[in-house]
Amino acid sequence: MKVIDESPAVVASPEATPTPRPRSCRRTTLRVFVAGISLISVYGVVSVIPQHFDLGTATRSFLGHLQLMFLSPNFGTDSFVKLGLALMQSVELALLTTMLGAVVGLVCGLMAAQNIAPRWLALLVKSGMASFGRSPPFCGC
Repeated sequence: MKVIDESPAVVASPEATPTPRPRSCRRTTLRVFVAGISLISVYGVVSVIPQHFDLGTATRSFLGHLQLMFLSPNFGTDSFVKLGLALMQSVELALLTTMLGAVVGLVCGLMAAQNIAPRWLALLVKSGMASFGRSPPFCGC
């Protein structure tokens, strides 16, 4: 069975047009801030470039270095066996450190769980992880 809509057609009247929302102060402030930061960034990049800089020469040099690195590899005196052993050593170290990180993470997670570990231990581990996360040990930086 077909249902026919017999409601009157909606006629657009001047009262029915939506009024524009007033501009949000937060939106305007954010736009001005982003525009200001963008202008400062562009000025900083332009002012750092030295006067004798030539973009064409720099681009040709960059592409030449890329070609040398990726299209003309030079193994020197190393053989494929030596390179293969070095590759296997890298893979072994990656797997070892991944497994070590997983084990340490599991132990720390179990000690930080309040429903498994004592409350004092969970708080101690959580605060220790938070302190370590806030101050990463950079070597020589």
